[in-house]
Amino acid sequence: MKNIFTTLLLCAIALSAKAQQMYENKNINYSFNVIEAEAAKGNVSAIKALGDCYNYGRQSNATYPGVVDYNKALECYKKSSDYGYPWGAWEIARMYEAGKLKDADAKKTAEMWHEKAFKEFKIYADRGDANAMDNLSEYYAGYNGDKYRDGLKNLYWSLCSLEAGNPSAATNVAFCYTYEKEVEKDTVFALAWHARFCIEAAEKGWPVEKYLDYKKLAEAGYSKADWKCLAEPTYLPIPRILTQNEDSINDVVIFAVDLLKTRAEDFRIACRTHKHITETPADNESFTSSTIPSATYQETKTSTQKRKRNWLSAIGRALDVVSSVAGGQNVMSALSQSLSGNTANAAMAQSFQYSGDQRKGQQDFNGRIIRNELTAPCVYGQAHYTWYEDGYCFVYSVTTCVGCYGKKTCYLCNGQGKIYNSYFKNYQQCTICQGSGRCKYCQGAGNQTMSKLWAPGEAEAYQAAKREVAADGYSSSSSFSSSSSSSGTCPKCGGKGYRPESYTYAAGSSMAPYHNAGGTNCSICNKATDHYHYRCTECKRH
Repeated sequence: MKNIFTTLLLCAIALSAKAQQMYENKNINYSFNVIEAEAAKGNVSAIKALGDCYNYGRQSNATYPGVVDYNKALECYKKSSDYGYPWGAWEIARMYEAGKLKDADAKKTAEMWHEKAFKEFKIYADRGDANAMDNLSEYYAGYNGDKYRDGLKNLYWSLCSLEAGNPSAATNVAFCYTYEKEVEKDTVFALAWHARFCIEAAEKGWPVEKYLDYKKLAEAGYSKADWKCLAEPTYLPIPRILTQNEDSINDVVIFAVDLLKTRAEDFRIACRTHKHITETPADNESFTSSTIPSATYQETKTSTQKRKRNWLSAIGRALDVVSSVAGGQNVMSALSQSLSGNTANAAMAQSFQYSGDQRKGQQDFNGRIIRNELTAPCVYGQAHYTWYEDGYCFVYSVTTCVGCYGKKTCYLCNGQGKIYNSYFKNYQQCTICQGSGRCKYCQGAGNQTMSKLWAPGEAEAYQAAKREVAADGYSSSSSFSSSSSSSGTCPKCGGKGYRPESYTYAAGSSMAPYHNAGGTNCSICNKATDHYHYRCTECKRH
């Protein structure tokens, strides 16, 4: 036993010394000669790329002059894996699965390498590597075995990977909406994510026209000029949590799913709004109510004759909310001070103290004459609406930062400016805040501001589209009868206390999920599969 222990210790020391001689540099010219030279120096990225040449031949690298050699590929992948480079272990697992390497129990050997790769991808994901996050999402999608399958984490790490700069992750999210993976099926909203891929890929110089995303948009009748408008609701700040904090990840992704559901509804309404603005003729020039301006249709129509109109901002959801001036003043009491560094924001923040016709006839910073004002709640914050005599409406909102939940600190390092690297056993500068410790989304303010000037007619078009969408039963409460809300029953869960959406994973969550073990019909959704339901966040009955 002592001899075995000594041997293992010497191997560990040798491996450690070997690993210390290696380094990682992805910023190289990936022609075969450069790869070979860099690999000889100990660059693990080049060693893995060299393994790809031996494994896939010219399919991987057109400059590779040799032939496929699986044994040499295995040697390269093992070297990179010894360093802790997860793509080495991942490729070895795939080689055993594909039968490229012979083994008495290839399946078990592949599982061993997958387990090693999975753990190391987590380390790289914590360091901010977008590709590692993408690989994690593949594991959670079940592509490398059902033992890793977790639909919520698949969505979460896809969003994180996209935020970190990987365009392909947008396609993953689009597939979630297309094939109903942990979110409600919505092929219309999937187009927004296909557009996001096209934007990100084009910025990296990828041949966008060759990808499925481009073809999906073309089939739907959208051109490159529409991409930015379509992708607008996909820019969602997603707090990135360290991989070991699985409960926090679950809670964050559930929050993200709810927020995305709101954006999906807005997106569908925006599509209808565009139709109203471009196709519905104006029939009057008078005010429709004391607060909503009338349509000056021709003025709006002129700018939309030759191309699709920009989708309306999600802040417009608050247009159908009743006046809540007192509540808004409480929420915004310290706003002017927090935004004092920005003169424009401070001036707009002051408007929260006015309501009704207090400033009627006065001119504000827009240079327009004020007719009416209203402060009302919007998603995760408050919005102030200023209607002008010429029919325009200015919307200014302040919402809790969904990147830091109002904490003002970086979500990865928790304000420390550095994170602990479990592989190298030391602290490194936080890759998200670059050492500042501040939330990168709100720059440490704890809130985010948005503003939009609505052209005449947009408000009416928005409300008309929203009524149509509600009539179609698309809204989150559409699966329940309208009589349920009027009788005091929660319209979101139908009085059952749990959300109707089913999830394949919920173990350990702090939200106390309902578990249907399978084999019997679930009392929440009537499905007989093994799944979970989270508590209703609307009525909080349980």
